[in-house]
Amino acid sequence: MGSRIVVSEDTSLGSYADVGGEQLWIDVLRATLDRGLSPVSWTDYLYLSVGGTLSNAGISGQTFRFGPQITNVYELDVVTG
Repeated sequence: MGSRIVVSEDTSLGSYADVGGEQLWIDVLRATLDRGLSPVSWTDYLYLSVGGTLSNAGISGQTFRFGPQITNVYELDVVTG
């Protein structure tokens, strides 16, 4: 499975990551750290998929400070069937 993690900058959004739902949070963390960044909120266990945690709002230890992961999502495509 290839990496579908692209870390970018946008003048209106700031830094963001375009991530496939099958990606693991550990890989998102590594991709952002390569750019001197990190996710605002991630799971306490990093070997979970992004899509899996977002489907449950993404409640973690950082929720009290940054909100659940889903509140930091700008756009989400849901594919069914």
